[in-house]
This record gives sequence, C-alpha cells and structure tokens, in this order.
Amino acid sequence: MWWSKLDLKGRLARWSLKFTTKKSFDITQDMVDEAISACYGPGGDGSMPLWGVRIGDERYDLVVMLKQDFAALQRGEIQPLISEGREKTRQRKALASVPALLREED
Repeated sequence: MWWSKLDLKGRLARWSLKFTTKKSFDITQDMVDEAISACYGPGGDGSMPLWGVRIGDERYDLVVMLKQDFAALQRGEIQPLISEGREKTRQRKALASVPALLREED
C-alpha cells in the first residue's frame, strides 16, 4: 500500500490521498491525527481535512470527512467545495466578455 502526507490543498480543503490494490483500507488514528494537526494545529490554516481513498481501480473512489464537517455542509454552513472555483470562473468569463478598453477601473 502507498500513501503520502496531505497531498492537495485548495478550495478551503486539505486532502490526504490514499490508494490500495487490496480489497479493504484501514483508516488509522495516526492518519486522522496527521490531517487534523495540519488543518487545525499550530501552523494549520483552518482548511477542512478530507481523505480521498481509491480501492483497487477507479470504480471505487471514496471521500471521507469528519462528521461535524458533513453536518455543517448539509446545514449550508459550509458552501460546496466547488462553488468558490465556479464563482471565480464565472467572474473571469464575465470580465473577459467586456473589451479591455470598456472595462471600468476600480
């Protein structure tokens, strides 16, 4: 089994990506502590810790998250992780549709 420490960061989340060719995958206390420390410990950035797990081939990609983060997501307290990126993309497209000479300076 291969794994690496907190592989991706962005859109208010910090990901720890795991892969195994076995038929099961154990989530250990050390893995959870590592991610919690990176997000909320000294020097942490407050990102939401998430784990992406691939068991076998790409048919079984899983996302694991803390229960309280899932509950906050369901209550609407946390915006979906993709909304920030889509809003920025929408803003860039809107700006690009206006010729540079006609854009208002802020």
